Amino acid sequence: MPNAIHWEKYLDKLKLHCTEMVFPINENDDADWIKIGECVQQAQKIVEEFAKKSIYPLNLSLEMRFTGGGKGLLSPAREDGKDHACYMEIVSSKDAPQWKDFSNQVVSAWRKIFPNAKPHWAKECYQLEGIEAWTHRLYGDRIAKFLEIRKKLNVDPINMFYTQWIGSILEPTKYPKRP
Repeated sequence: MPNAIHWEKYLDKLKLHCTEMVFPINENDDADWIKIGECVQQAQKIVEEFAKKSIYPLNLSLEMRFTGGGKGLLSPAREDGKDHACYMEIVSSKDAPQWKDFSNQVVSAWRKIFPNAKPHWAKECYQLEGIEAWTHRLYGDRIAKFLEIRKKLNVDPINMFYTQWIGSILEPTKYPKRP
């Protein structure tokens, strides 16, 4: 088993699509674990629907990992009453056909199962329909608090770590979403 993930050794050499969502869960809540299985099943169902048309937008993997719950102000793993998180991602080559449609369908299905699912900030999620509005709603007042602290402490004054996508969620009037 220690060599099970060594296929990833050269993954950074490939151009990829990678969309990842985070589902806050409770370690001892059977319903949460059942929902995780449902998310995998929904992704599989969508893959099969595309395959019926000989279209294969998921051509690398669906992966997941589990962590403790987040305490950071903008951690996607942070949710009151939840002590753990499941990070689930879909990964494909950059030339995967119909990636935008596929990733939107998968994330939409996952959000029906976990309505409070949040995007992983560092992954490709800008193509998801309505992401700015629903992510802003899920983080609520924590976004304003983050921006207040960022300004007060003069953190990243030249926006070196501030992408267009992150700006479109944190400050949508200042950073409108790209077309």
